Amino acid sequence: MGRKAGQSYISQRMFHAAEVVGFDNFIPPFATAKGPKILKGVNDGSGVAGIRDETGYRWGDRISMNRQLLNRQVTILRITSLLGNNVTAAKSLLNKCLYTVDMGNNDYLNNYLQPKVYPSSLLYAPEKFADVLAQQFSRQLKVICTLNGCGARKVAVSDIGLLGCLPEETRVFGRNASGCVDFINNYVHLFNDKLKPLIDDLNINVSCF
Repeated sequence: MGRKAGQSYISQRMFHAAEVVGFDNFIPPFATAKGPKILKGVNDGSGVAGIRDETGYRWGDRISMNRQLLNRQVTILRITSLLGNNVTAAKSLLNKCLYTVDMGNNDYLNNYLQPKVYPSSLLYAPEKFADVLAQQFSRQLKVICTLNGCGARKVAVSDIGLLGCLPEETRVFGRNASGCVDFINNYVHLFNDKLKPLIDDLNINVSCF
């Protein structure tokens, strides 16, 4: 990650699209970010990936949040090497970075809401799944703040949007009077309601949000 942004989760395909349409400033993905470029930012993102490792597996290989954290460790080592193995300089640079984290959507869209593929909805009631997901996310966010002694000091975390209003979900499940799939949005609210106190707790005890 670099000075402007870091864990911005867009797919490799979106990166190439940005390049093709002529955007001058975009963050290269981990797979292709080499040399001094990484001092300006690295995108660790992956399409259909989630907080949970199994999320999105039906679509083939993808980089889960846990794997993204491993890639982040590699990037930190590369940055340290570029700065002459000066850990203090690397820490100073990384402390200036803004990390943006947008995860959780796929844990519903490409996991919980597909019971024929994933067992999560059979194992967990909606409230319990939101709780398990939030707990795992909390542990992952703490890792971001402590990686290699050069953890983040500025982290922006997005909540999950109204997934029940997505065209694909209304096509599959039909619309309620709201125009959306209400039960899906209710699932999302369960997670988002847990996310705010989670972030509040991290602000107090980790001081990087």
